[in-house]
Amino acid sequence: MSAPWTHVTQRLRAPALACLLLASTCAAQAEDTAVCSNSSQTVVIPRADPNAPQQDIHIAAGRSTTEHGTLYILDDNVKLDQGSRALYADHMTYDKQLDRAEADGHVRYEQEGVVLQGNHANLNLVTNRAQVDDAQYVLGTQQARGTADHIDIANGNVTLEGATYTTCRPGQDHWLLSASHLHVDNETHTGTAQNVSLEIFSIPMLYFPYINFSLGPRKSGILPPLFANSSQTGLDIALPYYWNIAPDRDATLIPRYMSTRGAQFNGEFRYLNPENRGLLYAEWLPKDRVTEAQRSLISWQHKQQLTAYAEGDLLFANVGDRTYFRDLGSNLNTASQSYLDRNARLRYNSERLTLTATAQNFQVLDRDLPVPYQRLPQLTGAWRGAWNRAQLETAADYVHFYRSRLDRVQRAHVAPRLALNWRNESGFFIPSTTLRATRYHLMTGDDLTRIIPTGALSTGLFFDRNDATRRHTLEPQLFYTYTPYHNQSDLPSVESAIPEASLAQLLREDRYSGIDRIGDQQRLVTALTYRNFLRQRGVEEWVASGALLTRLSDERVVLPGQATAPAGSYDAFASLDTHIGAAWSTHADIYWAMQGQRPAKGAALLKYVGESERGELSYRYRSGQWELIQASVSWRAQARWRVAGRANYSLDTQRMVETVAGVEYSDCCWGVALILRRYVTDVFGTANTAIGLQFELKGLSSVGSRLDQGLARDLFTF
Repeated sequence: MSAPWTHVTQRLRAPALACLLLASTCAAQAEDTAVCSNSSQTVVIPRADPNAPQQDIHIAAGRSTTEHGTLYILDDNVKLDQGSRALYADHMTYDKQLDRAEADGHVRYEQEGVVLQGNHANLNLVTNRAQVDDAQYVLGTQQARGTADHIDIANGNVTLEGATYTTCRPGQDHWLLSASHLHVDNETHTGTAQNVSLEIFSIPMLYFPYINFSLGPRKSGILPPLFANSSQTGLDIALPYYWNIAPDRDATLIPRYMSTRGAQFNGEFRYLNPENRGLLYAEWLPKDRVTEAQRSLISWQHKQQLTAYAEGDLLFANVGDRTYFRDLGSNLNTASQSYLDRNARLRYNSERLTLTATAQNFQVLDRDLPVPYQRLPQLTGAWRGAWNRAQLETAADYVHFYRSRLDRVQRAHVAPRLALNWRNESGFFIPSTTLRATRYHLMTGDDLTRIIPTGALSTGLFFDRNDATRRHTLEPQLFYTYTPYHNQSDLPSVESAIPEASLAQLLREDRYSGIDRIGDQQRLVTALTYRNFLRQRGVEEWVASGALLTRLSDERVVLPGQATAPAGSYDAFASLDTHIGAAWSTHADIYWAMQGQRPAKGAALLKYVGESERGELSYRYRSGQWELIQASVSWRAQARWRVAGRANYSLDTQRMVETVAGVEYSDCCWGVALILRRYVTDVFGTANTAIGLQFELKGLSSVGSRLDQGLARDLFTF
């Protein structure tokens, strides 16, 4: 018996290649009459059990017949869909009783971002199983594609026979992965493959008889190799193995071979628990071919949440010899390390009270540097309270400095501070007074006491003016502070230092960082800041600041090697920041102690950030420390090509400190970055030259060098 359906217009099928290239879009547009189809009468076939959770089946076709009331024979642009899945074909038979469909001719199956196309397909709606022969597929979310002799999808799990896989564009299979059998389990998010081969530019590169891999969550297995070459290590190759121990624990084992040094074994263990997290890392070189010695490194970072207000952390690191990072490190930051910090801390922090207990020591890597004092232990606390405009703060500190049995100091310190805060939108007026009391217990048995008050007054006004495009603000400020002289030459100086010269430092009550020296002073600081805010762009087009510090009395308390400052001397500071146009910005600052012959600090920066290029030129100077020029540039030559370079030159030592150059190619299929780096490893100017290559197969994996991890991202980011 036949029952023809009314045919309105012929369905217009989207070209197969377009659906393969734009699978996610085509799947979403399958019902768009302007893209993939014209209208055709749709028949809804209810489920046999109306209470069944499955959705109804919709069938559309240009022509159909039925047999025995349950077998539908469909022709001419057939579409069968149920919920999020759909089956298209030239010809299809659907058995309503068995809930099965068989399709032939230009078959296309779509399900949640996956598109399959082939010559023949079977669909079982009861078991949620689809089978396609001679198939092409596209994963819409990743734009990955491939072919298979046979594809079987059951409850979201996929099995492919005679399969290929790539993320390259059709006709540009720069890399292609092939497997005789591939199974993907979406419940465990894992996959297995047999007889796997990888071709790059049609050249066979790798073969594995069997592999398993992860589709999302972490999974144990071999990671891509790391490789580099440098003058310190020679050819450097590492093959990491990742071990997924548990959802909150994992480890990475990294056997490493250096042609100059020998075989090294590295390992990393991570844990992430509700109350704590941490990282344990170790490196071991049984015998260095150059030094003929065993070399090792170990480090442990741990954080512990004790209560809602209390936490603790631990940092430990140790290397077997002082030149470890210089010989086996991979960049300037590690090569120039002078100390390794080890510390343990407990902290309690509530709205008004903060308490900290610390134990700290160091491993000294540079023999020319002094051994720092250990803190065994240090206890600090701070309490804050406010009543109307009055603010009371109290800071307390106890520390046992220890360097040897004959070189140790105990220090106790307390510093209550009272301030009155008058502040509104027009300005502020804040007088304050601080009392510092300190007691030292020396290794000789002597006790020394110091009590010094400090008074300060900070006041300022805010003026603003608006025009059609900008808001202008002017912020004058005065800061006065007074600390009487107290002879502290007999007190130890363990941690006090001269802080970085800046506008913020001029507006501090203390001349020094640390507690061991409290500088006598009677200072008046006059400061002025101008801001020009451009409304249309939402940026501060100009910010200019200037400050003048005038000493009203002699400053006699100094650190070793520092000269006293007479009354009437003054320091000046100025800075300027601009954003000129959408791409250009500048920064400049200078700090000049007028009794000095040269500025104490200076910096100048010119920066350009365009759509396809970025450049930066900077100069930085610190009196008696260093003078550096840095230049960097990044340029996107084309959509797929980027080049970048960076150079640091030391004017005081007249040598190039670091030079980096790189080139990168990247498209939707693959990418490669080549980076050359040369940097100084010690104060004698010894240089290390290294070259790294990072190669990535998009959608599959990447292999890279120890040299370029993070460096490529820093060089090529716009």
